Amino acid sequence: MTVRIVMGTAYSGKTYFIKENFPDSLILSVGEYQRKLMAERKKSLMPLGEYRNIIQLANDQIKKDMLELLAQGKDVIMEHTLYKAARRKEYLEAFRTVTDEPIDIYVMQPSDERLLQNIQKNDEERERGIDWIKSQMREIEIPSINEGFAHVYVVNDKGIQDWSDKPVERKLIDKNTKLTLIEKGLGDEEKKKIAGFGDKPFKHICESCGAIAVLTSKEAYEQGWDYPGEGAVYPPSMFGVLSPRTCGNCGITETAYWAIVFEGKTTAELSEKQLQAVERIMQEPDILRVDSEV
Repeated sequence: MTVRIVMGTAYSGKTYFIKENFPDSLILSVGEYQRKLMAERKKSLMPLGEYRNIIQLANDQIKKDMLELLAQGKDVIMEHTLYKAARRKEYLEAFRTVTDEPIDIYVMQPSDERLLQNIQKNDEERERGIDWIKSQMREIEIPSINEGFAHVYVVNDKGIQDWSDKPVERKLIDKNTKLTLIEKGLGDEEKKKIAGFGDKPFKHICESCGAIAVLTSKEAYEQGWDYPGEGAVYPPSMFGVLSPRTCGNCGITETAYWAIVFEGKTTAELSEKQLQAVERIMQEPDILRVDSEV
């Protein structure tokens, strides 16, 4: 049995996709949990409180129910937004306490035409329009098998595409070839240099908005940073490897990683900000130590 997660924004077609491709599977939708909680509070005349609290309650409940069903060996699919890698990590770690089965994730990436069709079916979303949904899509961090997934699939107008190999290619920027992407493994000296790095505070620099914070990896993880380190979103072996370097408020679509891996840009086509991020990645982790210059 394979555990499946289907992620994406509202109105990206998650439910329809599941019913078409996995008709015999149980579906747990975080959106349904949220709507039920909202309806219950309105019905009982209880104050709604913070919307964020309702979202957290829905997340807690769907995780609890998924764990119970997986422990029973049920064929169940979780439908969720899961924009951030940090949130996905929370679910994967929980699922691993009850099952050793492979976990696949499907990322909904509908075309503008498809989004418009879906939005037009809902009066509330018609008011906000496609721009609101597109802004949410830009916040999605594309999953990687490095997070623990067996497969990563992107679902778009071309069908289901296996992207398992794309986000996890260990591509480093090599100084000798002036920003040329090459395949390169970590040597023993490099491994010694990064072992344990992140237990003490170091500079975290968001390549999207420019924010700088001196944090341990654990603190950075709790604040939503996408950075390597001990206990971080990415392991220490990802220092020096082309991957996102963003704070908890920014997505990855403005990063050098996104431009090169997903948009297919050459280094000559990168912005100055992206080139600077690449240069910093080349010098990690030394450049991030608190006694070094930014």
